Amino acid sequence: MNPPGSTSIVITDTSILINLSHTGHLSLLGKVVGLRFVVPDEVVAEVTETEQLRILEAAIADGSLTRESIASPDELASGDTQNRPVGDT
Repeated sequence: MNPPGSTSIVITDTSILINLSHTGHLSLLGKVVGLRFVVPDEVVAEVTETEQLRILEAAIADGSLTRESIASPDELASGDTQNRPVGDT
């Protein structure tokens, strides 16, 4: 459980984003309190269907998701994509 006011980072993968876009629920990720959903550049590159990419880009633009570059696998293991605290993970 996170301390009050803290945010944990969730690194997303392609399959969950595509499944949520198919059901029209991708924007729900931005409404989850205490979690911030990060989409690595590599995941965005895996979305090849035009409509799915449009939905993903819209979710990034409206702040439901955050797109970030991940420089090394160590960042994934630590959950720290920009050297910032993420609460209890």
